[in-house]
Amino acid sequence: NWFEKVDYIIYVDCPKSERVRRVIERSRLSEEQQDSRTNHLFNPKLKMRASDSIILNDGVADIIEQVDAMHKYLISVDISDLIG
Repeated sequence: NWFEKVDYIIYVDCPKSERVRRVIERSRLSEEQQDSRTNHLFNPKLKMRASDSIILNDGVADIIEQVDAMHKYLISVDISDLIG
């Protein structure tokens, strides 16, 4: 399993509607094509449960501030304390 190969997992989350909008805009897929692709991906709720931290990238929250806070936190702790 991939999660056994890393020490700490940060999941960047985005509301489904925003993910769909971004992919359609970027790839020029129809909404139906996007839904078909999305159904083959790993469930976001499972990703969140497997993560140690979550960053919200919804276009409203300040993602730079979140990443900066996460970086400060991660460099301030002993990694062995995080591995559990």
